[in-house]
Amino acid sequence: MIIDINRNSLDRIINDDFRSDAERYVRIYDEFMSAVKDSGIDTIGLQSSTGFTYEYLAEKVSGVECSGFGHSLRYGEVSPACADCRTGLTSMTVFHTLKCNRDCFFCANMNQDDYDYYLENENDAFQEVLDADGGFGFTSIALTGGGTPSAARQSHRVL
Repeated sequence: MIIDINRNSLDRIINDDFRSDAERYVRIYDEFMSAVKDSGIDTIGLQSSTGFTYEYLAEKVSGVECSGFGHSLRYGEVSPACADCRTGLTSMTVFHTLKCNRDCFFCANMNQDDYDYYLENENDAFQEVLDADGGFGFTSIALTGGGTPSAARQSHRVL
């Protein structure tokens, strides 16, 4: 069963680990929305039956389009790298480290394999790309990770 994760649905989550993660995301979301309100941004109309959505704002700003079921905004054309990532055919995402000083509500790094290890150690992203290439080549490579990925010691090898 798929349910929207919000404060009202937490009691429906039986798995302790999943509930703990859901509570964390609800807390971070609440803190984010509080900061938005404190900044003076009008949040009326941003809530939908499935949670936060930007569709209301996209309708008010010329040239802005909404995607990702109302959770992403873009202005202008979609870059080739963004289009590649959506299909995954000729793209790859790698990271150097998962160490980060932030607590972003949208971050999924904790779901990475060997998450605890890469909090303290760097991944050889360059070698990972070479190993995965298979001679076909990539049109796009995304460098992600904790904090500022391009500041990692080995980032110049991938860039």
